[in-house]
Order: sequence, then structure tokens, then C-alpha cells
Amino acid sequence: MSKAAFLTLDTEAFSETTCLGGKEVADEAGEGLFALLDLFEKYGAKCTLFLTERGLSLWGKQLAGRRGTEFAIHAREHEPALGQTEERLTSTLLTMREEVRRTLGAGAVGYRAPCFGIDETIIKTLKRCGFCYDSSALNYRNERHGRLDLSSWRKVSDVVYEKDGFFEFKPSVARAPWGKFPVCGGAYMRMTPWAVAKPVLRRHLARSDAFLFYAHPFEVMRKLPLPKGLPFASRLYVTRGRKQFLERIERMLGMLLEGGYEWFTPAGYLRTLRKNGGDGR
Repeated sequence: MSKAAFLTLDTEAFSETTCLGGKEVADEAGEGLFALLDLFEKYGAKCTLFLTERGLSLWGKQLAGRRGTEFAIHAREHEPALGQTEERLTSTLLTMREEVRRTLGAGAVGYRAPCFGIDETIIKTLKRCGFCYDSSALNYRNERHGRLDLSSWRKVSDVVYEKDGFFEFKPSVARAPWGKFPVCGGAYMRMTPWAVAKPVLRRHLARSDAFLFYAHPFEVMRKLPLPKGLPFASRLYVTRGRKQFLERIERMLGMLLEGGYEWFTPAGYLRTLRKNGGDGR
């Protein structure tokens, strides 16, 4: 199989962003979502959208039938899955899967936890609910993320792991001169100066056989409707690097094509594994 690139978007509405604390805003980031999708389409790239209930209600009609797009579950409401009861998480997963089927006419077999908060208990719940893959194991230093120990999983590629027929699509983390650095996107790549991030990303892509990127629609909006009273740290988080991020993502797409990567969605990749006898189940 060729080198695989996975482009993913966490499509919660801007007001659902954790640091906003539920404050209402006028614009819900649709401009950013479709700017990203149009950019991916320009490069012939496939994309996976991890949906919340609010995002689905805002943009579902516009997303239905969009070619090259895979739909997966993020949350009903954008709140951490860590610490939720099995009953509550199960209800969220099954309700959202049915809403995706009803609104988009598509199945949803994948999941990403809000804030990448994942552990073995959540994986077991996903399997019981009939999901095929998760994409939450960033395993980077942030207490909200939780951690999924992948040492006992079979490594399929640099971002794909399998255990008992269930797959983990892990966001990309690179080795940098100062230690580990998430080149997977989001605030990590948006807030880091491009002169610093670019060489790390280029070296990583040259050495890796797979790459997984993520972003949020608000991160590429031309103007953000910031609520009053937003703390400085939160304001910095949602604004730093935003105006240059779409251009930076386009440069990344060019680097992926130059590096011989092929566009995949997780479910599409698993179908290819099955076709090639790689036990994608």
C-alpha cells in the first residue's frame, strides 16, 4: 500500500470550543468549514468529518452527498468522554450514529473523543456499539487527553494500529530537536512559527509511511466573533496563527503530494486493507 495521508476535521461549532465555556457567538464557523473542504477538493483530497449534534444541524444539508467525505462521530455535545458512564457514552454514540444516518444518509463507523480524551474503557464501549475505529490517541502531554497504551496493539503503519479487529488512527507526532512535537495540526501547527514547524514536518513526512492531520473550522476563519470577557490565554489560543493557517495547510498538502502520499479516509483505508488481505475486517 502507498503512503497514506488522512485529513480530518473536528466539526464542532465555534461556541462549543472548550475554552469558550459555552459562550454564545454569532458565527458558528461554517465559513471555515467550507473553506477547508474547498481546499481539500482543489487537491483531490478525501476528508473525514467528526461531527457533533450542533455541527450536524448547522451544516448537514450542505454536507449531504459531498464527494470524498467520510462522516464519523465526535460527540453529541462537545464535552469530554473521559469519566462519562458507559450508559451515557453509549447513548451518545448510538444517537449520533442514527442522526448521521437520517441527516446525511451515511453510516458512521469511526469516533474521535473531544479533547482527544481516550482510554481503554471508551474503546471497549466503541467496540460494543459496533464502531470499527477510533482516532483519539494523540498521547501527548495534556491531562485532558488521557492516554491509550498502544504497546500491545499491532502496528499496521506509523499512524494505524489494530487490536482484536478494532483500529486506532493516531494523530501524527514527530521527533523534533526539542522533543516530541505534534505535526498533526490544530493549535500545535497553527500557533508554532512556520519557520520552526516546516522543517520538522518535512523530515517527518520523508521518514513516515502515513500521516494524520486534524483541524477545526474556526481556525481558518477570516474574522472570529470573540465573546466579551474571554480570558487572555483563551483569546490567544483561538486567534494566534489563524490568518495564516489556511495557507499553511495548503503548503502541507503540497508537501504530502511531493512526498508520494495518497489520500485516504480511515474507513476507505480499512476497505483497502481487506481487499489486500491485510485483515481490515
